[in-house]
Amino acid sequence: MIEGPAIVDTNVVIRLLRKEDAQHAAAKAIVAEAVDKGRPLVLMDIVLAETVFVLGSIYGRPRAEITEILAEILDHPGIASTRPEILLEALVLYRATKLHFVDCYLAAVAKASGRRIATFDKELGKMAGEEQGRIGPQRKAIKGQERQGGGN
Repeated sequence: MIEGPAIVDTNVVIRLLRKEDAQHAAAKAIVAEAVDKGRPLVLMDIVLAETVFVLGSIYGRPRAEITEILAEILDHPGIASTRPEILLEALVLYRATKLHFVDCYLAAVAKASGRRIATFDKELGKMAGEEQGRIGPQRKAIKGQERQGGGN
């Protein structure tokens, strides 16, 4: 048997958040057990992204509500994340913009790591301080130099 904290699936998070769901009590019990054992459930970044998608696309919840409840989940003693500061920053960006959550997540990772984002998405590029399609034109310029004999 594998010991250690369990990785929580999106369906448990959704049922935990939706009190009217038939499995809400079971989801609460899973989290309560994690708290009792001192082994918080591990919330992977991809699970949070899927949760944002499900709450917005399937259940039609507004961004403000999604960000509030998921910030609470990230602060719950029964839930742990490997990078909560990045997820919280992504939620802040998601609430403040019209970008998809994954784009907000990329911007949060780029900000935290000091990296830039290679994108053709104008809005994401603006948020990240990048020019749209910055990688593409650079490659074209390099290939043009090679044809002219200027690139080694």
